[in-house]
Amino acid sequence: MTKKTLQVWEWTESNSDCSSCVNACTSCNSHCSDDVATTLQPVMRTHTVAVSKWKKGVELSDEQIQEVLAYENPLYIQRMIVNWANEKDAINWFQELKKFLIVCAVSDKPISPSHAMDELWHDFILFTKDYSDFCIGYFGKMIHHYPEVNTTPEQRISANNRFNESKAEAIRIMKGDIDIQLW
Repeated sequence: MTKKTLQVWEWTESNSDCSSCVNACTSCNSHCSDDVATTLQPVMRTHTVAVSKWKKGVELSDEQIQEVLAYENPLYIQRMIVNWANEKDAINWFQELKKFLIVCAVSDKPISPSHAMDELWHDFILFTKDYSDFCIGYFGKMIHHYPEVNTTPEQRISANNRFNESKAEAIRIMKGDIDIQLW
């Protein structure tokens, strides 16, 4: 097992006054007052993780799963909050997305996301460097997205069957710990 250093986003408090931000508040795009403002700001930190080539069909330890689930990305969470969720839902949905990616990394079967999970995945992929670092850092490989277009009734039935099989696989790999409605 090798070690890899990732850059991850964390929230930190930042004190600034108008002289340091040239009278422009970047968090609210308004003119600052002369008093000191305290805001939460995303800051890039380094984090070292053990990289193993996760093998298909191998059962994961709880430690491996928890290490992936501990990954945070405040900018992604903020995007979800801005686009469609409150903070609590955004955090929960990101946990479920990480579980989905774990299942994709280790399942020896093709995994099909629900529409909701697919949308969450698309948003994470937009943070290309973060997504790449996450996949390579935790799984030792990229989890690629292969969209499909199901235009015939037979294709839709086949896709629905794969989707149901994916949920069953997720329940098995995550030991039942999934939000079945999001999956």
